[in-house]
Amino acid sequence: MARVLVIDDEQPVRDVMVALLAQDGHDAASAPSARAALAYAAGHPVDVVITDMFMPEQDGFDTLAEFRQRFPKTALVAMSGGGRMGQKAVLEIARCLGAATLEKPISLAALHAVLEEVLAPAPAPARERPFLPAELASPADVQAMHARLMATPMLVEMLDALPGLVVLLNRQRQAVFVNRAALRRFGFGSEGEVVGLRPGVLLQCAHAGDNLCGTTEYCRYCGAGRALAASLKGKQSELECRIATIVAGDELDLRVAASPITVGGDELLLLAVTDIADEKRREALEAMFFHDVLNTAGGIQGLSHLIRTADTGEVPAMQSALERLSDALVDEIQMQRGLVLAERGELPLLPAPLDAREVLEAVAARYSGHEVAKGRDIAVEPVEGTIAFSADPTILGRVLGNMVKNALEAVPVGATVRLRATREPSTVRFEVQNAGEMPEAAQKQVFQRSFSTKGAARGLGTYGMRLLTERYLGGHVWFESDAGRGTRFVAEVPATVPAPGSKPGRGAE
Repeated sequence: MARVLVIDDEQPVRDVMVALLAQDGHDAASAPSARAALAYAAGHPVDVVITDMFMPEQDGFDTLAEFRQRFPKTALVAMSGGGRMGQKAVLEIARCLGAATLEKPISLAALHAVLEEVLAPAPAPARERPFLPAELASPADVQAMHARLMATPMLVEMLDALPGLVVLLNRQRQAVFVNRAALRRFGFGSEGEVVGLRPGVLLQCAHAGDNLCGTTEYCRYCGAGRALAASLKGKQSELECRIATIVAGDELDLRVAASPITVGGDELLLLAVTDIADEKRREALEAMFFHDVLNTAGGIQGLSHLIRTADTGEVPAMQSALERLSDALVDEIQMQRGLVLAERGELPLLPAPLDAREVLEAVAARYSGHEVAKGRDIAVEPVEGTIAFSADPTILGRVLGNMVKNALEAVPVGATVRLRATREPSTVRFEVQNAGEMPEAAQKQVFQRSFSTKGAARGLGTYGMRLLTERYLGGHVWFESDAGRGTRFVAEVPATVPAPGSKPGRGAE
């Protein structure tokens, strides 16, 4: 028998779950929200938490992260019907956060199976092993296999004629043939330079090191690594991946297809790589637009509801806030048009004189009326003196707004998000601090376009922060997160920006 806590904002769902759990022989309790569940768990032993993923006060993603932090020995199960994101996407993200999953509607058999899974004794610490085997073939074996392939002229000519990037690997995932298109793309002059290297080294992955591709903790989350793992088991696999490279500010968006093949008795892996950077950039910019427009529209909606019941003396202030948010909404739409132009290289930067304190106060005012700020505080810490600088105010406001929005989403009701600005020797640094800790899986992928701990068009603000700061403001974005200090996102921008009409620098290209 296990002690199980069910979290769902719908009473009928809670009642059914408790009844099913009792029928399966467990001691069950329920809570209508994450806050109530955490309070219950603080005073009662709980073996398993089963949480819905979409609830009004705090969603299941944050609930999983908070239980993982505060009650690390409690098993976690996510349940969802999918909502606007789709069931598969929701539960896949939950698995990244370390939870088992249940699909609604829930049957007794499915509930029994998932509880057996999470309550089973923990296996030996297999995570200490590399994701994929680290062993390399001998240089002599690699060269011999390369020679056999080169002795098959029809195959070589066919692969060289393909415009896409094609690599043939041995079972140890070392290159034994690279077609001409791939050699050009990887920046090598001849096959002799690449034979024996693993894909991560060819792609200049920042985590590949000395032919370590496939063996690091980061490889568990890499689409290329997972595709290769499937092909080693005899399966065809096609996945997307985003690779941070050893070139500062450079990242690759790729679609990777891996298939097992046999050539002349040699068992090989065929790796086909497609650059999808333009496709991903278009998707991300569109998603960012809707993400940010909904942020502003949410603030307008919240104030519109409040103004109906406001005292007469409060109405002018609310009307002013509505005007600011309406102006911001127009700015966001104009900004999207500007980003489309930027993708074509046609966007002029529009810097203006700014004051760091005023920038932070404007962002705080903009989000204080937003639905996501309900029950939470935004505090602008005192700024020493006047920090005057020049930047594009619309782009900078969008970066800081995404920081604040994500921070508010990451903390429970009653928490405070803190904003500060400091002058560095040649830059201005903006920081947004919250008390929550980001899960490890999210930390390793947080700036990727295709990853989000909060689902489609949620959490994309982190990618937006980086894209806009590095590509258009000429600055940098980073973060720190741990249990003791919480999470701090930092955007550092030059005290001045290029003159109006100039094109952005390399940054996040």
